[in-house]
Order: sequence, then structure tokens, then C-alpha cells
Amino acid sequence: LVGDPITKKYPKTAKIINEVGVKKVVNACLKMGVKRLISISTCSNYGLIKTNELASENHELNPLSLYAKSKVEIENYILSLRDKADFHPTILRFATAFGLSPRMRYDLTVNEFTKELFFQKPLVVYDSETWRPYCHVEDFARLISITLGAPTKKVSYEIFNAGSSENNYTKRMIVDEILKLLPNGKINYEKYKHGLDARNYRVDFSKVNSVLNFKPNKTISDGINELLKDLDKKTFDIIEKNK
Repeated sequence: LVGDPITKKYPKTAKIINEVGVKKVVNACLKMGVKRLISISTCSNYGLIKTNELASENHELNPLSLYAKSKVEIENYILSLRDKADFHPTILRFATAFGLSPRMRYDLTVNEFTKELFFQKPLVVYDSETWRPYCHVEDFARLISITLGAPTKKVSYEIFNAGSSENNYTKRMIVDEILKLLPNGKINYEKYKHGLDARNYRVDFSKVNSVLNFKPNKTISDGINELLKDLDKKTFDIIEKNK
């Protein structure tokens, strides 16, 4: 179960799926002799960084949500298997996704903000100065392919932050990018929503760039442009739902 809202709503199910279930999959891979495995983790594991420090892969983890806590649990479990089998897992800590995909999601920050302003709805933005890293779904897919094709010694039991430092943005910065194309958008900046979401982190992506020569092709501005064009083409049934 992906993300904070659904895991908070269904905590028991989330634990069964995101921890017990994933461990069973890893164990099945070991039993079947799978050599390479990629585990998708999250930059939310960093939780709250109060300084301007960029979080490298060695930064202390501070998961605040059940979702992130489960991801950290799986990371630790995978890393504990080192030297116990001929098994070479890689952990990719994904930034927050954005962009178009066949199974479209509009509950992600860039996508949601763009959609709301496209439909000329007042956008309420909470904690506008908090930082997060972002990455286009196509770049995530490309990184998975690169990782699978990399020499085993480069990726075995390695952790990589997945994204780019250029796409570290505050929520206000995202809104400003959208307003360049939709200048009449109405924004209300507020504090907190049903309690504090304390997450605030900027991430260092130099390792994935230097080791795997990976750098995302698409910026947040690129993502906003493609989203607006697609909304205008009425590709998804969300058009009818928002009339």
C-alpha cells in the first residue's frame, strides 16, 4: 500500500502487506535462486531534517509515517542478508513521483496541484516552505533498467537515492512553476492539515549520478507542461469528474 494516507487508514493491512508480505517475497527470491533484486524504497525515510543539509544515503533515517517505517524495516531486512546467499539486491530510495503514466495518479503533489489549478479550483497549500525531492515516473523506469544492466559489483547491497538535486523543491516553488502557465490560479497558503506533517528534507543524489551515470531527463517544469497538455486533450476520465 503506497503512501502515507492509505497506510494510516489501514495500518494492520499495511503492515501485513508492506512488511510481512514483502519479506515473504524476498525469501521466495532467495529460495528460487534469484540473483538480482531491486527494492523500491522512499526518500520519506529521512523524515525531518531541520537544517539545510542534503541527505546522502548515509544520513540518519527518521521515518515519521507508518509507510516510511515499513520501508526502513524492509531495507534493514534486505541488508541483513549480506554474505548469507548468492544474492545481490539493490535499494532505490525514490523521490516523490510526478508525470503521466498509463495508471494515472493525481494524488501526487505536482500532479494534484496542476490538476486543481487547471480546473480553476482554489488550491489550498499546507506548509508551503517544506522541501521534498521529485522525479518523473519515466526517469524512475529508466533507472530501474540501468540498475538491472549494471555490473553486479556496482549495485550489490547498495542504496541509491533516486532523483536529482535540481528537483529538490518546496511546495511554493512548485506552485510558482504552475502559475507561470496558469497565472490566474487562486492559492491559499495554510499551516497544518489535521495535525502537523513534519516531513521536510532535501536529498543528495550525487551517488546515483557518479556510480550509475543517472540523471533525470525531465524537470518539474517539463512535468507540469505535459500534464496540462494531457488534461487539455481529455485523456483521462477525470475531466468528467471535475466538471
